Amino acid sequence: MRLTICLAVLAAAAGAVASTGCSSFCHVPSDVIAVARQTKPGGQFFIEFDEGGSVVGADADIDVGAVPANIREIADREFPGGEQVAAEREYGDGEVMWEVVKKIDGRLFEILITDDGKVVGGEEALAEKDWPAAVAEGARAAVPGANIEALEKVWGPEAHFGEAYHVKFMKDGDSLRVGVDANGKVVRVVRRIPGQVRVPR
Repeated sequence: MRLTICLAVLAAAAGAVASTGCSSFCHVPSDVIAVARQTKPGGQFFIEFDEGGSVVGADADIDVGAVPANIREIADREFPGGEQVAAEREYGDGEVMWEVVKKIDGRLFEILITDDGKVVGGEEALAEKDWPAAVAEGARAAVPGANIEALEKVWGPEAHFGEAYHVKFMKDGDSLRVGVDANGKVVRVVRRIPGQVRVPR
């Protein structure tokens, strides 16, 4: 089975995965393989590693209609209005969850919900007028010469390593995401790398 994949790796750690935790093949948790298998035809699968080669998170594009009705109802109840525009099956913090993406008043909300119906985290795209100045300034300093594409408030499993915000840039054809804490300190920078992954069918 071939899926389109985007690998997110630490931009400042080129080659770190090969040089630290993985001597030949890295072990990927079986839950990540299960998530990959759920990627819809033509969809994307993302996997993110830390500098030591451990899987931080993974998610697969799925059809909104593949999300159980009760999970979709919870997303609408907790974030009323707008419409559900996308969905993912996501692995984070050692657990597999649903992600429902809603567009409300022109802004995107990504809502993480466990199989038993608990809202545990997500991302909220902020309007430019609501960008915290210290967060935007810190992120711009980490990626000089690039314009901010989006700035999101994050919580729960989306907030790795003390992140409170994800700031997204495009530079030299690369998609970069800067993780920033609530005080504007840059926690990490990741780069999205298109590729392919093969999983047992």
